[in-house]
Formats: sequence, structure tokens, C-alpha cells
Amino acid sequence: MLRGPLLTIVVSSLCALGCGASARSNAGGPDSGVPPAASLSVSPTSQRVVAGSSAVTLRATLVGASVPITWTLSGPGTLGASSGEQTTYTPPATTAAEAAVTVSASAGPQLRASVSITVVPSAELVVAGRVVGVLGNGLSGATVAIGGRTTLTDADGRFSISGVTPPYDLAIVSPGNPPMAGLYRGLTRPDPTLVFLFFITPGDANSGVVSGRISGGDPIPSDGELTGAVFASPEATGGTIVGSRDYSLPLFWFGPTTTIGTVHVLQWKSPGVGRLPTSYIGFGTVTAVRVIDDQTAADASVLLYDPGTASISGQVIAPAGATVTSKALALKFADHAILPLGADITGDTRFSFPVPANLTHTAVVTALAEFPAGAQSFRRESGIARRATDVSIAIPGSVEPSTPADGSTEVSTSTEFAWGQLAGGVHLAVFNGAASTPSYYVVTAETSTRIPDLTALGAALPPASRYSWFVVRYAPFASVDEYTGIGFLVPPVGSFEGSISATRGFTTR
Repeated sequence: MLRGPLLTIVVSSLCALGCGASARSNAGGPDSGVPPAASLSVSPTSQRVVAGSSAVTLRATLVGASVPITWTLSGPGTLGASSGEQTTYTPPATTAAEAAVTVSASAGPQLRASVSITVVPSAELVVAGRVVGVLGNGLSGATVAIGGRTTLTDADGRFSISGVTPPYDLAIVSPGNPPMAGLYRGLTRPDPTLVFLFFITPGDANSGVVSGRISGGDPIPSDGELTGAVFASPEATGGTIVGSRDYSLPLFWFGPTTTIGTVHVLQWKSPGVGRLPTSYIGFGTVTAVRVIDDQTAADASVLLYDPGTASISGQVIAPAGATVTSKALALKFADHAILPLGADITGDTRFSFPVPANLTHTAVVTALAEFPAGAQSFRRESGIARRATDVSIAIPGSVEPSTPADGSTEVSTSTEFAWGQLAGGVHLAVFNGAASTPSYYVVTAETSTRIPDLTALGAALPPASRYSWFVVRYAPFASVDEYTGIGFLVPPVGSFEGSISATRGFTTR
């Protein structure tokens, strides 16, 4: 059954490592205690959209300053909010030719960043996308189908299908026996990245090791103290608990054989691994660490200094009928690297977590709640400033199947599967078969779907077979287009929430 592994992947991904790199230095870098120059960035930096398609969400990140962010639009279409950390852009209903649009974010007179948007006519598209696994590696040899057109993904998971009229549904059928299948409904974008839920193996990844010596701070190891090291780059992430002054951090990544990133080392007092820190006693960073496939980068030595200890506090708001089961703490540094620290696994709704006092970081708190019937919901609150008080983390309600009834029989590809609605987001309806039968999933912005009829692609729904199904909701996403633009099962950084329903069963006709 995929639900258990999927929940593990989702929850661990909520505290997954971010990425970032900068010029190499052991002092005066992004975490040296010296305030960095203010900067403003936007995400995404570029986008292709189809005229008449749904709104896309644009986000701005301001570091090193505290001033209002404003948004302006140049070109056709409409802008949502004119101020704040995020806005939406809605393309025009029609356009005779490709149109260039610029959406700009400003924070005072000196800081400005822009998103370049290309609006394409809604007649016919060349859909050039990529199918990747949950870990980000390309899925080769998969069948991709849009309408009656089919193709196979290449070694990197890429494909291209021409003559597509949006909106379109895109089906993926994996190689192998039994085949596994996914369907994305209502796409309009020409460049989707499609995460294939049933592909969770790392494949042929690059691998390397970061190593060095830690100086400063307290002796390693010491009773009641932990030292953690984390590496992050645009391609690779990895973390470990360090057991001696000489540390070694294994990595794996996809893409280029060389990756360049940053090592952060943090030392804290704690009752044990996975338990929350009580105070912080050492921190250091080294940047521009170059790691090459099948080699060891042995020059990433780090000098620790005292980062001080502050705190954040607030309250988790659980949905009706749910019980809070955990609250996890992580740090997000100015270069977007994320370091998980530990969790409180009590049902307390109030929290007060120690955080470093003198680093350019924000805190990330992820709260998880469970419902009596087995559903679970979570909320990841990112960008919490050190010393913040009265932080409110509202966990969303559950998303629950409504039809067909649990244990239904005579189910076919004509059977409507429906579930309760929560505002916003996209839904993943997952249909798990036995080891010898195909499994399916559907990604949709709607609150109902059917098992896709993929008989022509070799993934027919077998007769008289037992299946289980559940629904996952992810938010905030304005559309399936937006979800297929992130390239991940869940976003690696930023505030985010989701719900995983209880599981039901059925038997096919």
C-alpha cells in the first residue's frame, strides 16, 4: 500500500533540506553573525502560460530588510494583490501571438526583482515536459499520452508532444509488469514537470562525500549535546549527526557530476537525537564547497562560534475532532538551506522552541494532527523570525472520501469517486492494487474523479480485483498547472499544508 510510504515521504519532505551557494568563506558569510546586504528575489523567475488559463502564484522573498513589498504589472493580463509576499497573475483570455509580460516586486526604491512571463495563444501547443520520480530523478521509457498522441520518455524523463489543444489531460504509464499509471487533469501549460508517485527509487545517482574538521565549540561528542552538519546546493542535499571532530557527510544527487554548495554545522544541547534543543553552543559555515561524483571534498573545515539562544513561541490550532501529535522544528538560513532539529511529540497546542539568537535564519515549524478515523493533516509554517511570539499555525481539516461507500463492489472506470472539499489546493486520488495488478493516481483541482481507462496503453483496470484508495490534498496551489511547475512532490521550502484521508476499499467489476 502506497499510503504509508507516501505519508513518510510527505512528512520528511516538510523538513527536507533546501539549497543554496555563495562565495567561499569561513567568516563574514551568510551565517557569520554579520547582517547581510538586503536582497529581494521572486519565484518563479520565468513562466510560460496559455491565454485563458488559470492564475499562477508568484512569491517574493525579502532578506535583510523589513519594508513592504509591492507588485506591478507590465503587459496584458491582471494582477491579484498589489502588496504582500505573494500575488497572482491571470493571463488574458486570448492573444493573437506570444506576448511578453513582466511582473515586478519592489521593496523600497533600491530593491526590485522581476518575473518574465510569456503568454502563448491557446490554439495548439507543443507540450515539452519531464516525468520524474519522488526523489527528482527522470523516469525513462514511460509512455506519455495526451488525447490520441503518445510518446516515450527519454533517459532523463523528457518528452515532447505537438498539436495539443489546452486544456488537456496527460496520462503516464510506467514500463514493467504490472504497469503503474498516473493522470493529470486540466493542464494548460506547455512545460509540466510530472512527479510519478510510484517511482521512488534513486536510480543511477551521482554520489560524493563532504568531509572536514570542526574546531571551536564544545568537545564532540559530549553527553547531552548534539552536533549536526548539513550540505545544500541546487542539486544535492544531505545531513548527518556528527560523532567526532572529523566529520564525513555522504551525498547523492542527479544532473551534473559536479555540485557546489554550502555546509552548515550547528551544535546544541538536547536530551537526544530527534528531541528538541534546549540551547545552542556553536555554529559555523563554509561555502562554495565543490563535490564531484565518486569523490570526497576534504576541505570543508568549519570553525564554530557561540550563536546565542533566543526563542519562538505560539499556538497550534487543530481542526475540529483532531488531535495534535507532533510539532517539528527546523532552521532555514539566508541561503535557503534547511536544518531539521527535532520534534515535540506531545499533544500540547502551545509551543516555545529555542532558536539561535545571532544567525541570519528563520524558523520552520511543522505541526501534524490525526483524526479518529485515520486521516491526518499538517501545516508547515515557514519564515518565523527569531524571538517571534504568538505564532499561529492553523492545521487544515481532513479531506474525506464520500463515494463510493467503503467496501463497494462492481466498481469500474465509470464509477465516480468523490471527497469533501477544502478551500484551494490540488488533490491526488491514489488507487492501490495488489502486487500483481496496476495501481493508479489522478491529480486534479476538482473534488471527484474516475479511475482512468488506460486499456489502450496497456494498463487496463483488472476485473474482480480488490483495491484501496485515499485522497491527498496539497495547498496553496491555484491549479494543476501550478503544481506541475514546482518539480517536487511537495515544495521543499515555504509555508505549505496538506491532508491525507483515511483509506477505503472496493472491488472491481
